Amino acid sequence: MRRAPMTRRFRRLARTPLLVPVLAALTLAAAAPSPPQSQETRPLGRFRLSLHEGPSPSGRVLARAVLNCFPSDGSTHPHPAQACEVLSRARGDFAALRPHNRPCPMVSRPVTAVAEGTWRGEPRGFAHTYANRCAAETGTARVFALAPSRGRGAG
Repeated sequence: MRRAPMTRRFRRLARTPLLVPVLAALTLAAAAPSPPQSQETRPLGRFRLSLHEGPSPSGRVLARAVLNCFPSDGSTHPHPAQACEVLSRARGDFAALRPHNRPCPMVSRPVTAVAEGTWRGEPRGFAHTYANRCAAETGTARVFALAPSRGRGAG
């Protein structure tokens, strides 16, 4: 049986010293370190959330959390998936959050909700004073439904 001419050429090429550097270059390219984390794998949003006692952010910290969105790895928020979904619908704009329809007691214990971070790489900030903690939770579609801070390090 006769072999095709292309096969003979390939055999001659395989015996030449040219193949060794080509294979070495391909091996080095495959072993190169991966590039830094791309924009697609970074969190879509990354925020530090806090609730402060009183009408300003200088009040004692009642609760705080880290919220990473899509993916939520590293979040300390009690419900990161729900909070991120709500923020996604608002395009990362806390002022555009649609309040939950839940009654709150008519008690005046002001709290200030503060968010600092980024959404799609753009800096975002938010601070708003609510009549009480329930109003802060419902007024932000439960994004500020945070677990209470513990100990003296909370303030």
